[in-house]
Order: sequence, then C-alpha cells, then structure tokens
Amino acid sequence: MDHQKMDWGYVKWFIPPQGSGLQGKVTIGVSSVDPGVEQKPHIHYGNAQFLYVLKGKGFCCVNGNKKTLKPGEYYYVPANSEHQTINTGTAPILELVVSVPVQWQTGEWTETNPVASPLEEAIRFLDLESLVEQGFPILITDADDHILLFGPDFPACFLHRYNADTKDTRCQGWTDTARIGEQQCSCGTILYHIPILENGTEIGWIHGAFQGESGGDCGKSSKATLSRSTATGIEEFLLQIAEGLSEYVKYQKMRSRLSANEEMIRTQDSDIERMSDSLLQEKKRSTDLRINHHFLFNILNHFASLALTGERNDLYEGIIDLSTMLRASSQPVEKLVTLQEELDFVAIYLRLQKRRYQDGMRVIVEIDAAHRKQSVPFNFMQPIIENAFAYGFMEYDGDKEIYICSHTEDDRFVLTIKNNGVPVDMVTINRLNQELHKKTGHGLNLIYEKLQLAYGSDFTMKIGVKEGFTRVQIAIPRSAV
Repeated sequence: MDHQKMDWGYVKWFIPPQGSGLQGKVTIGVSSVDPGVEQKPHIHYGNAQFLYVLKGKGFCCVNGNKKTLKPGEYYYVPANSEHQTINTGTAPILELVVSVPVQWQTGEWTETNPVASPLEEAIRFLDLESLVEQGFPILITDADDHILLFGPDFPACFLHRYNADTKDTRCQGWTDTARIGEQQCSCGTILYHIPILENGTEIGWIHGAFQGESGGDCGKSSKATLSRSTATGIEEFLLQIAEGLSEYVKYQKMRSRLSANEEMIRTQDSDIERMSDSLLQEKKRSTDLRINHHFLFNILNHFASLALTGERNDLYEGIIDLSTMLRASSQPVEKLVTLQEELDFVAIYLRLQKRRYQDGMRVIVEIDAAHRKQSVPFNFMQPIIENAFAYGFMEYDGDKEIYICSHTEDDRFVLTIKNNGVPVDMVTINRLNQELHKKTGHGLNLIYEKLQLAYGSDFTMKIGVKEGFTRVQIAIPRSAV
C-alpha cells in the first residue's frame, strides 16, 4: 500500500503487482476524509472515478448535485467533473476509490490546410479544439513558444511568457529551468510540461495547469496537491496527446515528400503501406471496446464486499480473472481470431459475472466443433452480453439465462446471442436498429463499426425480440475451415 497524505485526510493506494496488467488501466485505493472536514471542490482531470462508502456519513457534490453518504452508498464521478466530499459526522469517511484513466480518441479525417504548419494541422486532425471547449486546461505551443491552442480554462496568469499584455498578472511559478514533467507554482496550481518530439527533436510543448486541492489565489504561497490517481490520469492523457501529435506530424511530412517526388513514391511503397496501416490500426484501436465501466465498477464493488467479509480465495481468483481480461483487451491482436478463442475470452467475463450471481445465472452455448473454427473479430461478443446485464437483467429478479448459438445459411455464418431478461419494447428495437450505423460511441454502435472494419458492407447485425428473449443476431461470410 502507498500512503498519500492530503490536507483533508489521506489515501492508501493499492500497488498492483508487476505483470498483473493493471498498471495504467485502473487505480484502486481507500480514502479517509477527517471528521468535520469539507474538501475544497476539485476536478478529476483525466480519469473517471467510482466511490463506494465503507464507513462514516456526510455528503458529496458532483457538478453541483448533492448526495447523502452512508455505508453501502456508491456514486460515479465522470472525468473532468468538479467533486467535493463533506464529512458531517464524528468519525472519518472511508471510501473505496476506483479510478479509470479516460481513453483519448482521435477525430475524423479532415482535409489538409496547406497554409497551416504540420503541428497546427495535427491539432485540427486530432480534434483538440473540442477538448479545450470541454474545460481541459491545456496550452499547446510550437518550439518557438508561439501559441497554437489554448482554452478559456487555462489560467491567464501563465500567459506572460507569450503575451506581454498579461505581465501585470504573471505568476512566478513558471520558470525556464524546470520545463519537463510536473512543477509546483506558488499560486496553488500544478503545472505539467510535456515535449512534442519528432525523431528526438523538440517541435512543441503541451502545457497543463491544474488547480490543486489546497491551492490558493495567485500570489499566495501554498502547497498544491493532487490525488495519485488524478495525477496519473493527467500525465497519461497528456503523453497520449503528445504521441498522437508527433505521429501525425511525421506522417504528414512523409506524405508531403512522397507527393512531391514520383520516384520516391515508387521506391517507398512499403513505407506508405506501413504508415497507412498504422493509421488504420489507430482507427481500429479507437473503436476497439474497453471493458464497460458499469461492469468494472460492479465487479470491484463485489470485490470490496469480499474483502470486508474476509473471503480471500474468491477475491484473489476474481482479481486474477479481471487482470486476465484487462491484459487481453489491451494487447494488439490480429484482425480476426477463431470463434473458439473469442468464446474463451467471453468465458472469463462470464466467470466474473458468475461470482456475483452464483446459482442465479446460467449460460448455454450451442455451437458445434466446426463452427468454432469460424474467423471472427476479437472482443465483439462481450459488449453484447454486457448489455444483457446492464439493461435486460437490471430489473429482472428471476434466474438469468444467456444463450449463444450458431447456424449457417448458404454462404453465411449466423451467430445469435439472447437473454431472458426484461424484453426490449418494439419502439426501442426499431430505434436501435436504425441507429446502429451511427458513430455514437455506444457499445452496440462500436460493435457495428468493428464488423464494418472487418467485412465492409458484407454483414448484417439485427436486434430483436422472439419468444420473450431479447437477441442480437449477426451474419458474416463463412470462412474456410
């Protein structure tokens, strides 16, 4: 355990073992808010949090919404949300804290602006303007300290380096001697300076200015502090942006050189293919599904119960299964895997759900040996099954049943996944089927996009209800076995 002292109490962070697959994916700890203490409102930049109250009583506020806290209560804090805990009792408030760094995704392709610099074009391509509009306090400059992007939430007192008109409000914390990494400012703001590199050469900087929980007004000396999970989320997020900008600049410069020289185009075909494939893989990674937050938080909530009741063996086995899923879902995979490999991955997920529902859950798989050799995209079944638990079983008190079966129709391989939970009404069914092709970022839409990347238009995906079962049916080309 790693003990972090805060002005309102402390957090004991769980340090995952090396090779567990949890590093950078999830941060888990127990926070303690002292009696009578009112936390300063603060923002969880770069990470979403789930908190489960173990002991104590009081209130929490998330984006102005107040909630009563008592043992057994839990709440969710979205990324970049203002959050505050108020202890009204005579004992500390103890909470299980689970933090998940947000996954940064690139925007859609836009035409190149020949007037803009490669770094400016990269900012537009990655849609970073929308990021600052959402309140993320960053400033991006080129190697000559010219401002390329900043939003209204970036503190004006730091702009004196770039604009002489702000010199009356300049902050003394930003110096030229400590530009890489984290830096404390006397006004209570924590600064991050991340270089943007092209083949080892500095082409720009990403600067982040984040208010600490104990920071004061500009000019007042105070020690700023961020929770370990928030600090980790910020750093990982900024590093992802810097890497994305760097890769895009390198791609654009190569593209420009190849366009200017036909002979180079003929001799560098392999490089073009490699770079195009790299961008396609980035597209696939942006649509590849991460484990659903609801599932992750529910499982960790169950783990917290096991820890409190002393059921160590179940807790250990559950953590091993969760670690296996996290590691498998974050590994690069080939375009297609066998259906048997996909079923093995889904089996780990279903094992975790079985720990929650015990004998109240059944899984029936009716797929013959030949069909198990069918080629399918990796991790396209688990989000469909997760939908059954998140919606069909949410208000269903009976035994929960999941059916997975397959058959063939001419040159089509047809896979059906159905559940006996509360059936979806026909109005919702029609809306879901009509909106499957839209890029909303929701689970079923991402599955549709994953199938589209694998098969183009040569597939179908339909949601329906038959004999009281809600089902998703997917038809894809039969593969040679």
